[in-house]
Amino acid sequence: MPPQKPTISDRVGEFAQHHMYIFDKRKEIMMCACCEVRVNWQKKSVIQNHIDSDNHRTKKVNYESELLKQKSKQISITESVKRGTALKCEREQFIQDTVEAFLRSNIPLEKLESESLRSWKRKYVKG
Repeated sequence: MPPQKPTISDRVGEFAQHHMYIFDKRKEIMMCACCEVRVNWQKKSVIQNHIDSDNHRTKKVNYESELLKQKSKQISITESVKRGTALKCEREQFIQDTVEAFLRSNIPLEKLESESLRSWKRKYVKG
């Protein structure tokens, strides 16, 4: 009995360490995530030639370093506090600018009759 032909899933599993993946729902196209190119999965030699190319090796190094950067993007506590403080300052500045705009337009904030403006005021203007 002749050997069973490998499927695209077999090829992707075999070359997973080189970042190959199935591109479409019909499972007909194999892509290289590093190079963003189609790779003919029916012939193992074509895949091997792609993997051995200088272009793929260079792009694989860059791709893997980007993956590491994305994994290590957790911010420090001090950075988190700085961002929180900056957001609070921006929010307070927004409220102050809005109140000033209403006052300069001679619109008393407590006499707003529009329900949407009253709910907006309750939401954004504390106190």
